[in-house]
Amino acid sequence: KKFKNYGLIGTGLLFLGVIPYLGVILSLAGFVLLLISFHTISKISGNKKIFKYVLFSYLIGIITSILIIPLILGGLLGLNILSLSQESSEVISNFRKDLQNFYNLTTTPQNYFFYNKTNIPTSEVKEFFKPFIFAFIGFAIFIWIVGIIAISIYRKVLYMLADYTKHNLFRTTGNLYFWGLILLPLLVGIIVSIIAPIYQLLSFYELDEEKLEKNILG
Repeated sequence: KKFKNYGLIGTGLLFLGVIPYLGVILSLAGFVLLLISFHTISKISGNKKIFKYVLFSYLIGIITSILIIPLILGGLLGLNILSLSQESSEVISNFRKDLQNFYNLTTTPQNYFFYNKTNIPTSEVKEFFKPFIFAFIGFAIFIWIVGIIAISIYRKVLYMLADYTKHNLFRTTGNLYFWGLILLPLLVGIIVSIIAPIYQLLSFYELDEEKLEKNILG
């Protein structure tokens, strides 16, 4: 019962992560409850790999999430530069607005390109930022690969849960998480990644507690 309830509530809290400011706290609470849930089933089943794997995948996920922040900032700048059809000061002004929207800040660092009032030829700006754009693309690919490693480990956990609970929705959830990230560069990957946590919620919700106890404890 503890495994099911904590897993259900924890997954539900992850959906509330979209709420500004408060969503971060709710998401963290959701992850903690999921860890407790996985730790519980790990102890009951006697398979310590379940908790170890999920803890490892979560740690990789947290580190990846932190690394995504400069990736988003680089993307905002890159989009403004690559779509240059106006003078550079206008592009830089747009980037400043993007930063302020992202961080909700009132000031930005004292940077020449942010505050210089002189128009710089767009070709020079593109040439200056070209190495950074290539670095951004390489960094994005690296983050994607690390994410695939983390989600592969998490899929193993869900596979083990499916085997122990005889509840194949966990296996389906694992596949959705995995293929959602694999196909993330495409629109279909985004859709699959949104569906995956819904299936995880259903996996916990539809667990039969009596049947679960019989399957695990005999």
